[in-house]
Amino acid sequence: MLELMTWGIPFGVVVARLYHVISDWQLYFGPDAPHRPMDAIISIRSCFGGPTDLPWGLEIEAGRPGTVPGVTTYHPTFLYESL
Repeated sequence: MLELMTWGIPFGVVVARLYHVISDWQLYFGPDAPHRPMDAIISIRSCFGGPTDLPWGLEIEAGRPGTVPGVTTYHPTFLYESL
């Protein structure tokens, strides 16, 4: 089990990051991409969804990459995917 976890956890992080880049490729490779491709590697586990006013919204500090000016709560997409 320990050996499985040693390989499985890092592999899962890499695959999840690739999934994010593939599903939101326009953020990194589109004509008006707000992020550099290197940001996909640097910002591991910082994925969140679009703005929301739902009570379970995730509070994200303003000015962070991927945020909308004036909005502080976003969908916790990592939670949705894990469920």
